[in-house]
Amino acid sequence: MAFTELNINSKQARENLRGRSARSATPTTDIDGTLVVGFDPDRFEELLDL
Repeated sequence: MAFTELNINSKQARENLRGRSARSATPTTDIDGTLVVGFDPDRFEELLDL
């Protein structure tokens, strides 16, 4: 499964995330346009059809 990791120490990555979510927390995972804030294995499985 392909993924892109973004370093939130990068100003550009932080601004991109802020523009998409009112919350700023790590980890934040984007699965096909749906943001999952925090570690939520059940939500990951649901979004990934596992």
